[in-house]
Amino acid sequence: MRTLEGGENLSIHVCLDRGFTMIGFDAECFLDLGGKPCCAEAFIGGSKNSPISLGSGVVGHPDNVMAEFSTAKPFDPRNILAVVNRGIELLSAAVYPAKVVIEPSCTFDKKVLKKSLLAGEVGCDPDYQHGNMRPPITASNLGNARFAGGHIHFDTDPDLPPYYAASVCDVLLGAPCVAMGEKQGGRRLVYGLDGLYRPKSYGIEYRTLSNFWLNLIRGSSENSAKFIELVGMTAKILKEADFDTVCRIIALQSYAADIINNENHSEAVSFLTSLKVVGS
Repeated sequence: MRTLEGGENLSIHVCLDRGFTMIGFDAECFLDLGGKPCCAEAFIGGSKNSPISLGSGVVGHPDNVMAEFSTAKPFDPRNILAVVNRGIELLSAAVYPAKVVIEPSCTFDKKVLKKSLLAGEVGCDPDYQHGNMRPPITASNLGNARFAGGHIHFDTDPDLPPYYAASVCDVLLGAPCVAMGEKQGGRRLVYGLDGLYRPKSYGIEYRTLSNFWLNLIRGSSENSAKFIELVGMTAKILKEADFDTVCRIIALQSYAADIINNENHSEAVSFLTSLKVVGS
């Protein structure tokens, strides 16, 4: 089992008295009708480039066979639970009588996929990993399986390279998510490897996470509150980009990568226990 250097805790101090920066997210969900997976395009309109309003600042659209929702504007990460709850409630109302299913992977009947006009559309912009563009994923790579992400968007310091920002996310979100019970199944090798991101004009879209954390933060466990705290801490660190803090975090990326890529829960728990992110 790996431990932090010297077996000591890593304490990362983040100043909280200047307020949090803003974040966003987009989350993909499966739909179920009568106990069987169904295609979202039959229940929700809009598109990636032109999502529809679901109300209260939440927008949605079909994404491949899934339904995706996000916020139209960035928000304070301390409000992420309320925003997610509102989004799921509005999406559920929009796609009724289908039911929203929050799972990272789902296998569809071939006939269902064949009838869909969107099942062959995979991705829009390329993903990056460690500064390199990844080869595109195609529908033929997926077979009958489809995978749902929970991507978090961060406003970062313009001088912070995007792949550094993604490495910070691996340490503070990706590996802890495994410790908190995330199991992506088939998604991991396709969309859930360490350090996956898309560069944005405002920062990055961290893409390693599945939609697992949507259910996680809606629970009542200690991990629910911890993950919300880590999202806020990550947002602050990426925006302020204190050199020493960022360097100390990304020095742990290889530990986090091993945990993420192998979904090593026991090692992840030890890692999270050793990692102390505190406000100062």
